[in-house]
Amino acid sequence: MRSKKVNTFEDLRCWQAARTLAIDVFKLTDKPPLSRDFGSAGHIRKTSLSVVSNIAEGFERGSKKELLQFLYIAKGSSGELRAQLDVMCGAERIPENDYQRLRGQCMSVSRQIAALMRSLQKTDIKGHKYKSFTVEEPLAEYLKLET
Repeated sequence: MRSKKVNTFEDLRCWQAARTLAIDVFKLTDKPPLSRDFGSAGHIRKTSLSVVSNIAEGFERGSKKELLQFLYIAKGSSGELRAQLDVMCGAERIPENDYQRLRGQCMSVSRQIAALMRSLQKTDIKGHKYKSFTVEEPLAEYLKLET
């Protein structure tokens, strides 16, 4: 199997998807009626940032153990965001179509995080804190890294 180097957390597909989700949440919270509900808007913004930030922080910690810990937190935050969006939709703060779209994005991010966690758990990678951080296929394929 070929090895490929992971240089930054931005290489992670789950981080890219979580970033898109957070941006979409911010755009949604800028529109009425949610834009007038400062408490709810601020809370779902923070939750969306938690997903993307925990992926990044876990990677930057430099060890597989810490990355996995932060991926668990990010996955939990994705579920928390999904629940918050559901309540906001039920309270008619966000339109059904926006809710369904963002719910789908949350589910996708959760699946991608889970896939990365499974792949990491099967490897002997210790993390770039210990030595060069390389990955073997199929993890490299999941990360969409170029050779």
